[in-house]
Amino acid sequence: MNFFFSICITNERFIKGTPSVHEMKILICIRKSECRNNALIVGGQIASATNSEITVLFVLPKVSERFEEYFEADVDKKGRSLKDRIERSHKIDQRLLREAREVLSEMCIETEVKLRRGDPVREVITESQEGNYDLIVVGSRALNGIKAKFESFSEKLIEHANIPVLVAHYYVRELSTILLCVEGTEESRLTIEFARDFARAIEAKVTVLSVAGSEKQLDRAWEAVRHAENILKKAGIEIDVETRIGKPIDEIKKKSADYDLVLVGSHKFGILEPLLMKNPSLEILESSQAPTLVVREKEQS
Repeated sequence: MNFFFSICITNERFIKGTPSVHEMKILICIRKSECRNNALIVGGQIASATNSEITVLFVLPKVSERFEEYFEADVDKKGRSLKDRIERSHKIDQRLLREAREVLSEMCIETEVKLRRGDPVREVITESQEGNYDLIVVGSRALNGIKAKFESFSEKLIEHANIPVLVAHYYVRELSTILLCVEGTEESRLTIEFARDFARAIEAKVTVLSVAGSEKQLDRAWEAVRHAENILKKAGIEIDVETRIGKPIDEIKKKSADYDLVLVGSHKFGILEPLLMKNPSLEILESSQAPTLVVREKEQS
């Protein structure tokens, strides 16, 4: 099915504490090498808009016990053992958590901070499941080629998480406009419903844009637009509709530069599928010029 439809949400003001606000539990993951402040600011803006609860998580890499005997033997030019350097690094990690709390405090947001040890992706997934979170927010930096394929922390999270993941690889001053990109699948319905709840929470105006791969697919694109329109109108959301013909990834890339947030649906991969084909949502993530939120249904325990 070679078409996507996009929903552009324009927010006029954020409303907190009203009955329409959709409260969430948000997990913000910060890393030394990633754009952690982007994640904190974007996550904080969403929390403010939706009256949500935030936890900030930092994952320490766990050194295998078989290497502990080398801690004292491995000394750098300054005479510091590997063990000393790791302990110093841990102090820096604690400082990053304090700074994260301060950033959110300046946004008038109270937050809990957590420190876990182990594989970063595995620990984030475990925390998200144990804490019953609704959204993961993580900073990111651009990676290219094979390195991007196998080393992107954010893409690995998207492939394995059972809840939406927001990748904040750009800084935004406010979340006033959102571009929602949905493929015509079951995930499309879930993404529309997510957009409906979010738009209603912030009293947003919604524009539905359908991108068809060819003229033959325009009718199907219009069906997708009308389907989204019905769901959103029932929620009392004001919307506009539009259709276009072109390559969905290219059209979304062009449009993303004009928005503060991009939303897209996704699906889980099989064991070999990531090696054989590219997930469209990950292509959008790589090309997007705005923070990107990948929506997936939250599995029931």
